[in-house]
Amino acid sequence: MRNIFMPLAYDDYAYAFIWDGEHGGNLDAMQIENFQRERVQSFADIFISQYSHYMTWGGRVIGHSLAQFFIWIGKNYFDVANTIIMIIFVLIILKIADIKFRDAKFLVVWIFFNLFFVGAIFGETMTWTTWLTGTCNYFWLSVVQLIFLSQYVKALRGKKFSSPSALITLPLALAAGWATEAGSLATIFLTGIFIFKAWREKIFQLWMAAGFLLLILGCVLNIFAPGNFAQLEFIQTVNPHFKFSAELFQYHIFHAFLPIILIDLFALLPTIYHFIKRGNNFFMAAFVLAGLIVPCAMLFSPKFELRVTIISLIFMLVSSSIAISELKIFQSKFSLPLTIILFLYFVPSLYANFLLWRENNLQLEYLIQHREENFIIMPKFNTPPKIDLPPINSFAGIANNENYCINIDVAQYYKIQKISEGR
Repeated sequence: MRNIFMPLAYDDYAYAFIWDGEHGGNLDAMQIENFQRERVQSFADIFISQYSHYMTWGGRVIGHSLAQFFIWIGKNYFDVANTIIMIIFVLIILKIADIKFRDAKFLVVWIFFNLFFVGAIFGETMTWTTWLTGTCNYFWLSVVQLIFLSQYVKALRGKKFSSPSALITLPLALAAGWATEAGSLATIFLTGIFIFKAWREKIFQLWMAAGFLLLILGCVLNIFAPGNFAQLEFIQTVNPHFKFSAELFQYHIFHAFLPIILIDLFALLPTIYHFIKRGNNFFMAAFVLAGLIVPCAMLFSPKFELRVTIISLIFMLVSSSIAISELKIFQSKFSLPLTIILFLYFVPSLYANFLLWRENNLQLEYLIQHREENFIIMPKFNTPPKIDLPPINSFAGIANNENYCINIDVAQYYKIQKISEGR
């Protein structure tokens, strides 16, 4: 239901079109406001679009290809696919934690409690699990990274590993590396630790090294994409202060790093309890370190956004899930209270999402009724209560500026002349 109630917004409209690097792309670098962009209507269009995007704007080819595919075929398909990915996400954590589904009552509740309730306090986590473009880039590729890492966990636990499993791991490795930069670095770190442990225990296999090399290749292809440098040059042209500095580092620590660490610490409560009662566990410690790499890496970036919370939180949830699988105390004492809290949270949250969906549809009806006008001023957006909602404060995320890139994308998407947010 939350997927259904989440409307298209912001970058969704930009990636509905073939990326046109020659005319400034479809986002902030737009140079010609009245240049008519072409909608994505085939796989060939996605290939052309992503090649241009890679050369002129950014290296996240896989995430944006997925986004363009679902925007092209229809958001309804994404709603179903995203629900399936959420189920896979839970199941893969259960697999890494080595716990059967019938014994995972508390663990499933714990995962959702942290993902939607705790993570929403600082990081607007819900946005990165239901917003189409953001979900494909952050949540889906984090799940790919977990599936990839689960193969190494399986091998280290001495379980039988077939040749087909190794073949599946290799394309997963490239995709896991070609994901969000901070998440890729954390996955590389974790894979390196797993390979070292396998070598020490004399269970090293060639597929492990092949997967590691493809993982690094994907990360390099992403980070060193020509478009990343072109985007940085453009942003620094518009904003000369957009560069790393000691003052910016300090700002990152207090406004982003510490909130993420607070979220991670809560998610790690079972891990901390396990450490006190039973001592350390290799897999638990490894995933904690990988999760910490994500916000630490972002400290040295000119732009640190709380959206990375979802990536760090996922690694921490894997660690706490392993702890929960070994500590039966959680199953009996905390399942019911957390379930009640989640229920009390989800009911008003789902209603707020419904209000957002209804308001978006009312705005769309208004747009259609006035589409023959040369310049449409949208009514003031009636924002629902802020309960774990994505930051959509206007129809489609448009601004009070008809020349803003999203305004131009939305106008061309609905085939109107100009559009602006109501004053």
